[in-house]
Amino acid sequence: MAKATARGYYLSAVRQRVSGGKMAASDIKTIDKEEFEALNGPSPAKKQLVLEEVEFFFNNSSGDLGVLTRDRTDDDYGYAVLQKQKGQPYRAIKAEVSISSRDDARKELLKHLA
Repeated sequence: MAKATARGYYLSAVRQRVSGGKMAASDIKTIDKEEFEALNGPSPAKKQLVLEEVEFFFNNSSGDLGVLTRDRTDDDYGYAVLQKQKGQPYRAIKAEVSISSRDDARKELLKHLA
């Protein structure tokens, strides 16, 4: 329950930050791994050895994807923002690693996904 509460808090904070801009309050939503992979394709098995994908996001306005990751080797977090190119698969346009907490990584991801 705390996980959903924290997620809702950060989504709410991002929505408030962008409410004066072009995006509506409901533009960014969490999605599950199956939805993420339906849009982006399955994650390569090699990547799963070091990184665990722990949360997934979709921006309804831009069509961008976001993924929050946990580094299994040192238990810190990172994220990637992926953007679809015309006729091409999604590709990373922003990525960060070595963020000490999951909440901080989520906050940064949502800021860049907005």
